[in-house]
Amino acid sequence: MNIPEGDYGVNASIIATYDNIPVTQYKDRAKSILPTAPISLPKNMGVWAVSPTADPDNLFIPIPSGTFGLLKKIDVEKDLFGQIGFEVDGLNIIYTKDIRNAPFSVNNVMVKLLVIDPSTMGDYDILPISADMEGDVIAQVIQMLSAYQPKDSSVDATNKV
Repeated sequence: MNIPEGDYGVNASIIATYDNIPVTQYKDRAKSILPTAPISLPKNMGVWAVSPTADPDNLFIPIPSGTFGLLKKIDVEKDLFGQIGFEVDGLNIIYTKDIRNAPFSVNNVMVKLLVIDPSTMGDYDILPISADMEGDVIAQVIQMLSAYQPKDSSVDATNKV
C-alpha cells in the first residue's frame, strides 16, 4: 500500500518482536532460526530488524539473499566495514560472520518480523500458517473435536438392546 507521504505499508500487518533467539554455528558463520514465518515481501522485508538482545539499537545490515557471496569477493566490502550483515534463507537468518566469537560475542538476538495482525482476521479467513504446520493443526483440531465419550452401559427405557 502506498501512503501519501511517500512511504509504504502493508495492510493488516504488525511488527512482532521476538527476543532471546539463540545464535548457533553454521559452517564458518552463525545462524538463527526464525520463530515464525514473516509476511513474504520483496527483498525479505518481512524480517524487519535483527539486533543483539543486549543492544537492540545496534541493528545488523540486511543483505538480499545470495548477495553476500558476491560482496565478499570485493576487498573493500568484504567485511561490511566491520558491521554484521545477514541474509534470510527460508526460516534461517544466516549472518556474515560467526558472531558468537569475540569481538562480537552475540549468543542471542532480537528479531522484529512483519506478521499478519490477528485482530484483523475474520472467522473464515485463511490462517497464515506455514505448510509444514498444516498437518499438526489438522491433527490437533480432529483430536479436539472427537473427544472420547465413555460407552453408556446403563439399562433404562432409552437404551434398547
